[in-house]
Amino acid sequence: MSIKLDHRLLYLRVIEKIKQDIDDGVYREGEKLPSEFELSKQLGVSRATLREALRILEDEKFVVRKHGVGTFISSKPPFTSGIEELFSVTDMIMRAKMTPGTKVLVGRKGSSDRERSRAFKNRTELTDLSDRPDSICG
Repeated sequence: MSIKLDHRLLYLRVIEKIKQDIDDGVYREGEKLPSEFELSKQLGVSRATLREALRILEDEKFVVRKHGVGTFISSKPPFTSGIEELFSVTDMIMRAKMTPGTKVLVGRKGSSDRERSRAFKNRTELTDLSDRPDSICG
């Protein structure tokens, strides 16, 4: 499948395609990618373009390259966002298949600064409000 119809820089499209294939399960963690020759042929790009994309994917910790052995899919980093794509923190958490949320912790009313400091250190007097029905913390 050729990706040349898109008008962005070619190596960025290759990076996006490989990341999408990883997300779609085409390539699994620890799996070896096809050879540079085979992969460049599949994507319809030059080996130089593919090498640039693989270099960036290696910098972003998506792949591990072993000289003379091949390129392997590394374990997924929990959060990623390259310079070519920006996402909110919530989107990055959801893309990592985690659940975004907030917990509100409140100190007891009337505590002195010394008591609040001790409570914070010990975490004994703090109340987790995330389980309350009127909580804003989904």
